[in-house]
This record gives sequence, structure tokens and C-alpha cells, in this order.
Amino acid sequence: MVGEIYCYFKGIKMERNKMTIKSSISLNVLLIFIIITGCTWGLSEIVRIDGKNPKDMMSMIAIVVVIMMLLIGYAFLGTFEMGKKLVMDKEGCTVIQFWGYKETYKWEELSVKQIVYNTSIMSGSAYVGPSYDECVIFSPKPVKRKYPAYITSHEKTRYWKKLFYVNFIREGEKKYPYLGLYEVEKEEFLSKMQEWGVELEDMRREKI
Repeated sequence: MVGEIYCYFKGIKMERNKMTIKSSISLNVLLIFIIITGCTWGLSEIVRIDGKNPKDMMSMIAIVVVIMMLLIGYAFLGTFEMGKKLVMDKEGCTVIQFWGYKETYKWEELSVKQIVYNTSIMSGSAYVGPSYDECVIFSPKPVKRKYPAYITSHEKTRYWKKLFYVNFIREGEKKYPYLGLYEVEKEEFLSKMQEWGVELEDMRREKI
């Protein structure tokens, strides 16, 4: 059928009446690796503690445990944020969490539909993977940000339960099949939003 004709590339399945967007599984594998590495390091440090000095031993154990908890918490939050699958059509968007939970929003139910600049690890030159200067954020509830024109990694993680987003691939850059994070072709995505009658608020013009 005509409606089933699509092109598929790096986490994006673009159909005539629907598009599916997700991040690369490699990112989730990387986060799991961080958890395992952090726990292994922490356990090795505990084993190396000299039991002859109880005070030093308890202090070291407390420090190692705190670091392990922070690493695990960061990795889990990152997995929650990066492990979503977005299925968009003319009516709205279904957000599927990595454990299978689904939530569907009609476009009019999303109070936040904004084009903003990225300020995150994925948009900095220090990251070896893809960089994204701009993204579109969606949320059924207001998203408090320090600057209206930008969204940070911390803000994305803070609102992971309701916030979801797509990243625009930089003009002239290649797509990343293994490290892509909700990436879309800018013109194709904006064209589809216009076709479906979804009005996006361009916050990039807002003064910092």
C-alpha cells in the first residue's frame, strides 16, 4: 500500500503518514557499560582497603559507595532519557519507554512544542559522536529553563518523564548509524510538521 512506503535510516523510519524516531542502541549499551565499570571499580577499591584502620576503612567505603550510586543513578537516568521510541503521526505522538510503557499525546495536549538550541554534551566538540546545535522539544507540561532559547543536558534529564525531543542533524554532516540520538533531517521533519498542521514555536529568536 502507498501509505506503507518508507525510507529507513539510523533510528528514523519515515512513512507517508507516520514516522518513528529513536536513539541508537549503542548509547544504551554505553550507559550499561558505565554502570558495570563503575561498580567493578568500586568493588575493587573496597577489596583493596586496609582493614587494620577501621576509621579509614569506613571513610573509604562511604566515598566509594557514594561514587557508585552517582554513577548508577546517572546511567539509569540517561537510559530513561535516551531509551525512548517516538511514533509520530497526524494525530499526535506515542512515547514508548524502553521497558514498554506507552503514553500517547494529541498534538494539542502538548503545551510545549518548541525549536531551541542545544547546550549539552551532544552539542560540544569534546564529544566524539554526533553534535546537534538545534532540537525540537515536546512536553505536556511547561519546562522551566534558565534561557528560553536553549535547553541543557541537565534540563533534559530533569524532565525525562514527560519531555521528549528530536535533534536536527547539522547541515552538511553525515548521519551516525551507531551513535545517533533522536536525529532527524531538519527540512524533512519541519515539512512533516507543517503537513500535519503542528505549529512549532521558534524560541531561537528569544534574547538570552
